[in-house]
Amino acid sequence: MQRLPNSAIQFRFGVRGWAAIAVGVAILAVAAFLAIGFLILILPVVLLASILFWFLPKPKFHHVDAWSEKPPVTDATVIEGHYKIIDNANDRNSEANDA
Repeated sequence: MQRLPNSAIQFRFGVRGWAAIAVGVAILAVAAFLAIGFLILILPVVLLASILFWFLPKPKFHHVDAWSEKPPVTDATVIEGHYKIIDNANDRNSEANDA
């Protein structure tokens, strides 16, 4: 390499210097190869998964309001009556329910 006049900086590359440069270039080439592989293989899968997720049915969230002093209003019908539990295996339960 030619030295510039009146320059204190001088570059001299020996075998170790060229080897270090070759290793650095190889590391950059591997990183570029992996980045391109990521873009070609992984990115379409991620995009397809996000598009499918967008069209999936969403869960319904029920918001709970603040507690109120008023009783809750329901439209349920209450059926009243007397019920008897019949169990052939255990006679004591049927006698206790009759009382």
